[in-house]
Amino acid sequence: SISTLNVLGVSTFAGITTVTGNTLFTKQFNVSGVSTFFDDINVPVTNKKLIIGASGQLQIYNQGFHSRIDHVGGHWLTLRANAIALQDASNNYYFDGLASSGAARLYKSNSVKLTTTNTGITVTGTVVADGADINGDLDVDGHTNLDNVSIAGVVTATSFSGPATQVTVS
Repeated sequence: SISTLNVLGVSTFAGITTVTGNTLFTKQFNVSGVSTFFDDINVPVTNKKLIIGASGQLQIYNQGFHSRIDHVGGHWLTLRANAIALQDASNNYYFDGLASSGAARLYKSNSVKLTTTNTGITVTGTVVADGADINGDLDVDGHTNLDNVSIAGVVTATSFSGPATQVTVS
């Protein structure tokens, strides 16, 4: 067991090496086999990457103010867990995925605004869109203000009310 290890050149260790204190490598450290760490792994410089994969596809690093997880290549970066959340430093949610229900939720100011369901989505709040193409039934509860209505098909109404308007039936 070594309490402190400072290595200034290329080093290769075979077998079991235990370091219980600080370790400083200023060049290259080669390990063949399994390495076990009992404390943090510290990379105390910016733009130096933890690179994983035969071609270095997975890269984790800090750019000074921002940190990144990159997958370099033409395949997926997959996150897998029983539940997934994206949160800010104050634990406010932006997204969560709940594996137990299969739902995914988007948040604004830590309040759920969109939830996926087994039949589609549920929106909490106002939907603003440049257009809408609805290929099924439209059920509107409450007041509906339509500026221009073009109907191709059958109209069924129990009554009409409001100011006198021109209705053309062809």
